[in-house]
Parts: sequence; structure tokens; C-alpha cells
Amino acid sequence: MFLAALMARPALSQFVPPTFILESSNNGVYDYSLAGPLNSAANILTGQTMVLDGLSGVTGASVTGALENTFCGDFGLSLSGFTATSVTLVDSGGSCFYGPGGTSANLEIDSSVTTLGTVNFTIQHPGGSFTGTVQGPVESAPEPTSSFLVIIGLVALCVHRRLRPAQ
Repeated sequence: MFLAALMARPALSQFVPPTFILESSNNGVYDYSLAGPLNSAANILTGQTMVLDGLSGVTGASVTGALENTFCGDFGLSLSGFTATSVTLVDSGGSCFYGPGGTSANLEIDSSVTTLGTVNFTIQHPGGSFTGTVQGPVESAPEPTSSFLVIIGLVALCVHRRLRPAQ
């Protein structure tokens, strides 16, 4: 039965980059996983980094959890550092081959910001780097329509006060 299951396993069709997935966000705590799509693989080597940037209000970060469905030796992601706008991880334990459909350690980012928006990530690999986007903590900016309506309201108030007869 084990042999039949092993032989029934789909072949890897292509090398596709792993991606960060926002699993949950609650009160400024953002939990991510690193995953590879089904029937794909990617090789990450010791010392290569994974960076999330364009974040806001980062106050802490940590890596936890076990690796699943990976063909890794002593693979380990560790936190290299963080700033208020970025988090950097490094492969600290050996080359890792993601696939098929593998997920890895969780990344938890703590932020003083609770607004979700698009942030960037870069994952180094032997041939260069993968880039992509994922949801994360970003500063909220007023919508242009809201700002426009506030300005129109202020102008109308000024015009009304100026044209009002003196009492």
C-alpha cells in the first residue's frame, strides 16, 4: 500500500517559487506561512534571505512551527532582523527543497498598525530571487474621495459665511 501511494504521487511539473501566505491577523499580530504550490518545488540555500518590506509599525517578529512536506536536511529559518518597515529571515541550516505543496514554519509579525494592505516579499534562491506581494500591516491613508469631500465642505462653509448678511 505504501509503495502504491508513493508511485501514485504526482511528478513535479515545474520549479515554482514558494510564497508567503497571511494565515490570520488579529489586533496587530500577523501570522504568515511559507508555502509552495502543489506539484512544484524551489531550492533555498544556507545564508539566502527572505524579506518582507513595505510594512508599517513593526515592533517584533518570530519564527515558529515545524516544516511539513519539505525535503530538507537541517533546514531552519531564523529571524535575521526587523525594522519598523521590514522583516528579514535567513536560511540558517542547509539547503531546502520545497515541494510538492509544502508549507513551512510560521512567521509572526507584531505591529502597532492594524490596517491591512499590500506589502512586498523577496525570496533569494540559487538562480536569483522570487518576488511577490501579500497582505500585511500598512499605514492607512485617507481615500482621495474622502479628502475631496472634506475640502469641498470647507470651501462651501467659507463661501456661506462670506455671503451671509451681517447681523
